Amino acid sequence: MGQVGGVLVPLALLWLALSTHSGVHWIVPVLASVPFGTGTYFIFTSSFTYIIVAYRPMAASALACNTTMRTSFAAAFPLFAGQMYRTLGTIGATLLLAGLTTAMAPIPYVYIIFSISRYTNTITIISPLFTHLISITCDYHYRHQHLYRVTERTGL
Repeated sequence: MGQVGGVLVPLALLWLALSTHSGVHWIVPVLASVPFGTGTYFIFTSSFTYIIVAYRPMAASALACNTTMRTSFAAAFPLFAGQMYRTLGTIGATLLLAGLTTAMAPIPYVYIIFSISRYTNTITIISPLFTHLISITCDYHYRHQHLYRVTERTGL
């Protein structure tokens, strides 16, 4: 689902950017919000699901961190958005945002390619550095989950 959202958002922003001049009917840029909203919903849903699955014992803290970062970026955007749109114009500024989202579109695919199967403990693509980093992370999470389960059983 995140992969579809990663493609829909840049396409919707490109559509919006190319339809913001006065010769285009007003409904065309409004219709661009449909794939943008759908793609954003897909990205949010898949990223929240990933955070909950990856940080299961600490999911609430991980989601709180995600929310803090997201709202910090949302608070900072108005500080430069006005200047960006005045300098680049509506087409140029929206194309810049479309380019940034296009650069980030492969991120959901990277999560799939470099994923660890929970059941087989295998790595899809193996590189020495990645294998080392994953082994450190898996050892930490295994020890933490084991401690969590022991604490849960004993009630300590």
